[in-house]
Amino acid sequence: MPFIDSLKEVITSKPTNLVKPHFYKVDSDAKNQLEKLNELLRIAPTNVKAQIEQDIKMLSYGIAGEENVAFELNNSYLPIIVLHDLHIEYDDLSAQIDYLVITTKFNLIIECKNLFGNIEVNSTGDFIRTIEYNGKYKKEGIYSPITQNTRHLEMIKKIVANRNTRLTKVK
Repeated sequence: MPFIDSLKEVITSKPTNLVKPHFYKVDSDAKNQLEKLNELLRIAPTNVKAQIEQDIKMLSYGIAGEENVAFELNNSYLPIIVLHDLHIEYDDLSAQIDYLVITTKFNLIIECKNLFGNIEVNSTGDFIRTIEYNGKYKKEGIYSPITQNTRHLEMIKKIVANRNTRLTKVK
């Protein structure tokens, strides 16, 4: 697989005989976003503070979920390369992949969802969350992790199919 071999070369500059997990991209944009929300909360008018607090709570749940996955991957003792919070652009498509796990046998895309509240999946595959907020129940649609993972996989397949794809590291 030229794409995966190129990816390994760009990221590691090491041979593929790994004996334990190697995280080559550990950081996440979510923590920076959380810091910005906390700063905004300090100066925000009273009428929007409740919404900012709710956003902080939701983002914190997501970060906790991703940290749990990172802990499990790091303690798996498997020879894997792990990329976290990977942003990919190809043609006119873009994707944000929570974890891309690369092994010598297969590659795994992990989409983290720290689902809370009552989650309903209806007959058409829509994910609907019901949460209590300020004493009231609120229903909201959430993006299907199945659809999201399918999009990520299709994008990776397109990149692999194009043998002229060059990888670049963006900071």
